[in-house]
Amino acid sequence: MREAKEGFPRFETHGILPLADFGRITFSGCSATLNGHTGSISDSAWQHDEITMAYHDGTIKAQPSNLTGGGTGFSVAWKNE
Repeated sequence: MREAKEGFPRFETHGILPLADFGRITFSGCSATLNGHTGSISDSAWQHDEITMAYHDGTIKAQPSNLTGGGTGFSVAWKNE
């Protein structure tokens, strides 16, 4: 982890850099494997949490969709600049 961290540029004086407007990105056919068990995102063997990117004032930057394709996919839409 130390090597990866040292490879990133430092932005301490500028704070968090803005996220690029990526439009919409779709993920499909997603699965995970844990302790020999493979399943979709919605598999009851594990917990899944939606993450919405937002500014400190609550303005949404990027919003994920509901799961699609039997729990194997989702999309994320850019909402705000």
